Amino acid sequence: MKTTTRIDPAGTVIQNIPPMEGSETISADVHHFHYGIMLNQHTPTTGVYGGNQLDWECMPYEYIDLDVETWTQESAEEHGEDTDAYDQAVEFMESGETLLYGSWEKVDGQYQANKDADDPEDFAAIYNANENTLQVIWSKVIGFGKLASPCYPGQVSANPDDPDTAQEDYIQAYFALPSDCLYTEAKYQESLRMIAYYKQKMADQEAIDKADDEIAAKGLSEV
Repeated sequence: MKTTTRIDPAGTVIQNIPPMEGSETISADVHHFHYGIMLNQHTPTTGVYGGNQLDWECMPYEYIDLDVETWTQESAEEHGEDTDAYDQAVEFMESGETLLYGSWEKVDGQYQANKDADDPEDFAAIYNANENTLQVIWSKVIGFGKLASPCYPGQVSANPDDPDTAQEDYIQAYFALPSDCLYTEAKYQESLRMIAYYKQKMADQEAIDKADDEIAAKGLSEV
């Protein structure tokens, strides 16, 4: 099952998901023309993350699988009242390529970001399993980053340690993920520290076990 993705300045459209309304412009001083799309520096655009930049343990557990949803609907229409055939078709369907994470709602049959979510750091993002990329089309968290490749016109190549204000080279505002959802440099260094700690702990335990074996072999006792 293939899903067509179209990107425009206002957001991302997938399977008739309506484009996002433009965010309020903070400043109109600086504009960027990025592969046919005009961007305002302080008006957030879509941020694109690589899958390896995400802390998947902190990502929302539930998501919407657009391909499976379409397949389920098509199977229901195909098999009608034949519930056995429908159940068999659904049982063998595979996870799709396009997943919606975060706050989404269906309005008139189309998905759109739920901007009224209670969580102050909520977001709406589209994960492409085939390309292993996540496009954040709306968020209450804003970052500034470098413009993306031609594959993502009018969007930003997002990174976990991007600043939250415009700086040299980090010229364009974009919708970002909450820091908890990102594998930041701080998390990377902490993971290295924990790995080193457990390796040392294992080495110490091996030394203790070896000493215990030698004590037992010689018939010695610490009592």
